Amino acid sequence: MRWRYANTGMLSLPPERRAAFKSPIGPVLTDVNRVCKESTWPLIAVGDIVSYELTTSTCEPDVAIIDGLTERSAVAPEIETALEELPNRLRAENPPGKLTHSLLNAVTTALETTSQTTIVVDGEEDLAALPALIAAPQGATVIYGQPGEGMVRVSVDSAAKSKARSLFHLFEGDVEKALSKLAAATWVLSFEIVLFAPKGCLVTEIWKLIFSQRTQIPCYIELMFDLNWHTTRQHLHVFQCEIV
Repeated sequence: MRWRYANTGMLSLPPERRAAFKSPIGPVLTDVNRVCKESTWPLIAVGDIVSYELTTSTCEPDVAIIDGLTERSAVAPEIETALEELPNRLRAENPPGKLTHSLLNAVTTALETTSQTTIVVDGEEDLAALPALIAAPQGATVIYGQPGEGMVRVSVDSAAKSKARSLFHLFEGDVEKALSKLAAATWVLSFEIVLFAPKGCLVTEIWKLIFSQRTQIPCYIELMFDLNWHTTRQHLHVFQCEIV
């Protein structure tokens, strides 16, 4: 295949350094329900099989990065069909063994988008977990596939980011520029919560309900209450929750 993406602005991983990427960065799990239970939000899935497993379970990823391949072979038709239903698709070009600005831009754009996003890679997404770890906010989870073993769950913290940066420096190209762009990503969240609460429920009790759902997200939340005390349905609109 002849890649359409220009070689300028591309990071390349020399073949002799690829062995450093074979060890998983986090625990390897095979039970998708356990993965969902132990993952924090936002959730970033790298790989078609991982994205499919999460999408068809109880924890759809906030960002899915796919390329239509698994171990460099086409995914099964039922997986391809299911992934075609994922929303808000971004396109990126990324040849094997590379990290292009096209892919890095897509990762930062996806994290700065207020809705579930899918990055469709023309080429390979095998190395996309690295930019995802750098750009993701503290407290997020990145999940990627470990060939023949299962799913690697990485909790995004300072240690995980440090490991990702050290692996980044194994690439050839303008690594510092790429890291600077990824580190500048800001995750902005917009969502609506609909709660059912007893008539006359105190606002303080509703706050407790909200934070019981999102205890892992250290962010500023602005609320607009539309509370109808004559019904049991309370609508809470949460917007502009910014992670920096």
